[in-house]
Amino acid sequence: MDISMPIMDGIQATQQLRANHIQTPIIALTAHAMQSDHKVFLEAGMNDVILKPIRSQELQRLTQLYLQRN
Repeated sequence: MDISMPIMDGIQATQQLRANHIQTPIIALTAHAMQSDHKVFLEAGMNDVILKPIRSQELQRLTQLYLQRN
């Protein structure tokens, strides 16, 4: 989930999904590297955070992690 989207940001979109009982894993995609930002994303209902620019190894690791859990 991209954090910086037009119309509705990633936090709002995640909160709306969670309010509708959608339990699909959500990984925040952001350039915000501060731990305090990451805490906000997780508190909004996101499961994890990946930083831009995306490293393919990190994306693959997180994808595998959440596929195994489901």
